[in-house]
Amino acid sequence: MNSPPRVTFRAAAWAVTVVVFFAAAVAAAFLWRTRASTDPLESMVAKLSALDDDMRHKLCAHRSNNVPKYRAANELFHCIEIDVVLNPTVGGPAAVYHPPVENHHGLTLEFLLANEGLPRGHLWLDVKDLSDDNWSAFLAMLLTLIPPERRSDIIIETGWETAGVREAAAGFRREGFIFSYYLPTEAAIECGAVRSQECMQLRAEVLQAVGMGFSHLSFDARAYPFVQSIRADLPPFMRLLTWHVSRDWPLLDLMNQVEVYIVRFPSPYST
Repeated sequence: MNSPPRVTFRAAAWAVTVVVFFAAAVAAAFLWRTRASTDPLESMVAKLSALDDDMRHKLCAHRSNNVPKYRAANELFHCIEIDVVLNPTVGGPAAVYHPPVENHHGLTLEFLLANEGLPRGHLWLDVKDLSDDNWSAFLAMLLTLIPPERRSDIIIETGWETAGVREAAAGFRREGFIFSYYLPTEAAIECGAVRSQECMQLRAEVLQAVGMGFSHLSFDARAYPFVQSIRADLPPFMRLLTWHVSRDWPLLDLMNQVEVYIVRFPSPYST
């Protein structure tokens, strides 16, 4: 027996409504996934959320050199990296910026830490001009800014490799700070595992530098073959730090080899 026409019409209308609603939901989900996959910040948040605590603790937000970006990084990352110039042409002392851009905003390390505090984990200070003339004053400043229980979380990175770095290394490490040697990036990438005379000379120079009291070796991830080529000759206590800001995500195999891994932080506040 056939249903009355009105009932049949209502059933059909209901079926159409369900189909339209389902199609809209599928389309919305697709658009959301597409946006999430193409929005670098949303993609980064999703990837961070999927990591366990130990791995997430290793990741460090790259170049958080202004207050809004530092604040945003502090919400997502355990570790933050900033650039510090001790004798800037504009502003200072201990100005937070990356040369060759001048420090027109006048942000100092003292202001940043006094107002925004330390990250939950490491603070990586890429110090561009540490030298005989300024290291003791910088150390004194850090001792006023960093409480003793947090000094083992502070990374002081420098490419300084002349004899005076021995005294500086001893001073920073005596107070509990991490003191890391910055491996020359382009030369180390070019050499890789090459055994030419020039590359063997670079290996000898790097080993001499790290032997002046550094606790860590920091390097671009692209230079890992070079690091592997000298690893057996590094001091046995030496730990590794790395970065790979040309990629959206770290190399997971390398992540297991290092203590801290800087990644690109796609913040709208980047400068």
